[in-house]
Amino acid sequence: MLHIKLRFCVSLLAVWLLLQVAYGVGAYKNHQQLIELASHSVENRVALDLDQIQIANSAMSIAGEPKRVRRYIEKLNMSLQQALLPVTLVGLQGVYLAEFENTQLIERILVAPQQDIVLVLRSHRAEFSHYISIYPLLFALFIVFLSQNYIRFWNLVGRDISTENKIKDIPAVLTLDLKQKTLLFSKTQTCVDMANKPLCFYAALLEFCASDKSVVVSHNRDVPEPLFDLANKYFYRLIELGHTVRKRPNFNNNQEKTLSEIRSVLDDVFGDDLDAKALYYPPKAHGEGSRSKLHHYGLANIEPIHFTIVGK
Repeated sequence: MLHIKLRFCVSLLAVWLLLQVAYGVGAYKNHQQLIELASHSVENRVALDLDQIQIANSAMSIAGEPKRVRRYIEKLNMSLQQALLPVTLVGLQGVYLAEFENTQLIERILVAPQQDIVLVLRSHRAEFSHYISIYPLLFALFIVFLSQNYIRFWNLVGRDISTENKIKDIPAVLTLDLKQKTLLFSKTQTCVDMANKPLCFYAALLEFCASDKSVVVSHNRDVPEPLFDLANKYFYRLIELGHTVRKRPNFNNNQEKTLSEIRSVLDDVFGDDLDAKALYYPPKAHGEGSRSKLHHYGLANIEPIHFTIVGK
């Protein structure tokens, strides 16, 4: 939790500084532009008022009235101050205010019909508060909060996708339950009852084929001894579980009928999922005569991870 808070504060500080610098640069440029516009405004005002100002003009032998010019400058500066414009007129054609700061001066030349008029203006520096605003902080809070939640969201999505992929990587499992005498496939969640003999023989076939795929199992031959012993073991287990008191069946007899009963149950368990069923389905014999003698009903691709036997 402390690490998350620290990361949030560091991110907020970095984003705020970046936004505040950008805001400060923008405010500075805006202030300089305002100074330029105000200077043009003063030039235009003076140009309009030239007839009312007694400015010295050597070409026309006009002496001028410095006091009148200073009163005009003061009056004009009052208007500029009221309009909150960042400039002050301090000199007009050699007539200056009694006191003014000799810094941030701007000189403009106003071209008039009889002579050029020199204007001297002083620009005002903006207050420090002009470059600072609450908006960069609020925007930084918004960005960091949004980014933190965005990262957290995609981490959760990534974990969900990872979990989903892991679940997809886990193979579907066929569960053969000796206690309930049922067959259940984890993907379809379809549970089907199974009779004693096909149940025991199929449990034995699954275990046998998962451990040894080299032995050929065919209904034209006796059941291999390891498979036969496994089938008997499971039948005795059914007796222990109280499911039957009948005599142990001969698993060498009626093999095709037993396989047919197994296939019928598998058809109900897997339904239309033919791809999944192919792994667990004992192949049927095709053809007649010599070709059928070559039939092998073993589960060629079955592995221990594909099935589980409960209650063995």
